[in-house]
Amino acid sequence: MISMIKKTKAALLIFALLFALTVPFVTVSAESGFVIDNGILLSYTGSQKEITIPSEVVYIGDNAFRNNTSVEKVVLGQSVMGIGNCAFYGCTSLSSVEQTESVGAIGAYAFYNTPYLNNQKGEFVTLNDILIKYNGGSQTVAIPSNVRVISPYTFAYNRNINSVIAGSNVEEIGEGAFYMCGNLSNVDISENTAVIGGYAFYDTPWLKNDQREFLIEGRNILIDCKSEDKNITIPDDVVTVGTGAFYMSGLESVTFSENTKVIGMRSFMGCENLKSVNINDGILLVDTQAFYNCPSLEKAEIASSVQVINDKAFVKGNITIYGEKGSVAESFANANDIPFNGGGILGDLDGDGVLTISDATYLQGYIAGIKSEKPDMSIADVNGDGSISITDVSKLQMIIAGEQ
Repeated sequence: MISMIKKTKAALLIFALLFALTVPFVTVSAESGFVIDNGILLSYTGSQKEITIPSEVVYIGDNAFRNNTSVEKVVLGQSVMGIGNCAFYGCTSLSSVEQTESVGAIGAYAFYNTPYLNNQKGEFVTLNDILIKYNGGSQTVAIPSNVRVISPYTFAYNRNINSVIAGSNVEEIGEGAFYMCGNLSNVDISENTAVIGGYAFYDTPWLKNDQREFLIEGRNILIDCKSEDKNITIPDDVVTVGTGAFYMSGLESVTFSENTKVIGMRSFMGCENLKSVNINDGILLVDTQAFYNCPSLEKAEIASSVQVINDKAFVKGNITIYGEKGSVAESFANANDIPFNGGGILGDLDGDGVLTISDATYLQGYIAGIKSEKPDMSIADVNGDGSISITDVSKLQMIIAGEQ
């Protein structure tokens, strides 16, 4: 269970940081029991039975109160917008949670094994418009009209359900929401659903038995691909390539539609034969670990339209990132020590478009410390060994002399 919980952390952390950035940095004294960093409540070390979350907190972090047996009542206040994974997990005395109106996101197992959650008897247990628990035993489940979000792992391992209807009110289906629901064979998802988390329908008959080559649901989200082709073209109607859609597939190349805007978390993770990728104009986000553990990936062309490349979307290895100078792609490459090519010619250090002795002289000057500005690695690393040294000068001189 813990390994699954970790996978929801990135999305919730983004939520936390977006709001925390508006709050001044502050760490509250240990005397109060609250440890707060930049608007995120990291932990509570006190022993009070009734607590009010400080007004500077916008997000209650993962495991902040986990296994606290003292707290009986929590007043959230109007500032708390998100509650992290396992935030109140195992708080066996917690029976009351008040002033929840501002909460818009809740992580996996946030109130697991608390009287507050266990004592709620309705079929559908919600906090605001977020479904956090299902107490029913029906085979067909129609999500109520007051539910906007199905929180992570809400129905996980439920073997009673064979059909679920997520109506037009449901905007988000959280990660693992129907994880390993072994009899779930029919799913109706509205086109209003904009987010479908990773593993939402993992190991369900519905996902296994669907025969569509490209399984597209909700607001044009590609959930799964059944094609065995090595060269894939993403369909024109796909806006989001969903989490894990091509996880560990055997594809060698992928072409994105001009309508695709988001390449989701871990969407191509583990594609060991993927050699190159062209992230074309129009794509806005390449999410966390999108191309992680793709050892054959040598070239990623990234258009200037990309506004965000998240952590470990690409990792250092054989890859060179190609893009425009000053782009997000260049910033990401530099921050992660990945070679970047801004369109220059290999060895053209002075940027005049031709290889001459002045390029070799320029490179020698940098190696000797005469020139302090480090040249573009993708242009200066002439022999391709991942470093800039005198051997690059030698190879460049041989190329200029026509010997290579």
